[in-house]
Amino acid sequence: MAQTPTMKPAEEWTQAEAEAFAAVYASTHKDVSDQAAADERLRKALARYMELNDLTELVDGETGLGVEKGKPRRNTTWDVKSMPAALRNKLAARGLFTVITTAFDTLREKSGGIDLDDAMRWRIDGESAAPVQVRTPR
Repeated sequence: MAQTPTMKPAEEWTQAEAEAFAAVYASTHKDVSDQAAADERLRKALARYMELNDLTELVDGETGLGVEKGKPRRNTTWDVKSMPAALRNKLAARGLFTVITTAFDTLREKSGGIDLDDAMRWRIDGESAAPVQVRTPR
């Protein structure tokens, strides 16, 4: 069996190697992104077809390749509105509550209110690591 060549660690690259890798990544990135989007559209269309036709699988009779419905994913939600305030405070004190920033910003933008403006005192904005992104020639 042929062995797949492995890339050496970035710490061992020369500048020329790094530039070549960057060019390869940039040249294939759009194709990979477009393919992933097309795959996702196809996955959704297959799921819709299976739903409409009450199917649990779609398999090619010749190749045996196809798709099947997996087990439903479980999700858990909490009724925080009905939860006693003392319990909410205990959970929050232990770091178990997170404010979804985009949802908070949307709510504040649409409905506003002094209580939401006041909540901004506890918001901590920061920066994460700068992402590596594709750059095209200028």
